[in-house]
Amino acid sequence: KKPVNEFIINSFTGYFVRNYVPASFYKYINLMETLKNGDELKIDFDCTQATEAIPNWAAEQGYPVTNYEQLDDASWTITVQKA
Repeated sequence: KKPVNEFIINSFTGYFVRNYVPASFYKYINLMETLKNGDELKIDFDCTQATEAIPNWAAEQGYPVTNYEQLDDASWTITVQKA
């Protein structure tokens, strides 16, 4: 299996309104564009609105979500694969 690059965003916080990502998240969206197919972006976050917005953004872009889990009462992790 091809090794993947992993980028971690610790304690990502922002407001996601109507499935739109905040301006602070755009640098990570742009980062996805620089990755090769098969590379992964791991995002750790603590924004409840992001629990829907990030998976929706990934689906709209055609990026598979390879891991998604709740870490505790107020934090989650998601891994999105460049496809």
